[in-house]
Amino acid sequence: MLLRLVGVSAAVLGLAACMTVDLPEGSFAARGGLGPVSERLADRMQTCWFESSDEAFAPYRQETEISSLSGQPRIILVDRDDRGGLPQLVVSLQSVRGAGTVVSAFGPLTQTPLVDRINADVSRWARGSRACEGSA
Repeated sequence: MLLRLVGVSAAVLGLAACMTVDLPEGSFAARGGLGPVSERLADRMQTCWFESSDEAFAPYRQETEISSLSGQPRIILVDRDDRGGLPQLVVSLQSVRGAGTVVSAFGPLTQTPLVDRINADVSRWARGSRACEGSA
């Protein structure tokens, strides 16, 4: 009987390990914990979008909230010349049971032609790549 219970428990654990969490569009499973992933994303966004003088992101500036009181780090793009302006892009990170660290990108910029570029870059960086473009 004990052997049978152990077998059933192992099967249930195996099924639980195979379950996936469906993520909404603009959300990505990340490799690593909240701190390292948020630091990597903030660094890559700053380097690849701003320090490289990328024309697409020239109208914006980056504000990074790694140590958020909510426990959910955020990286925000706002209009460069509007100090009190609303965020144009929010990249939010949270720990989700069953999915690990999840990165979500949302805001007005995700309703523009830049959405594919933003999603490709954020997804790639969330998975651990440090490449500014491409599939590296």
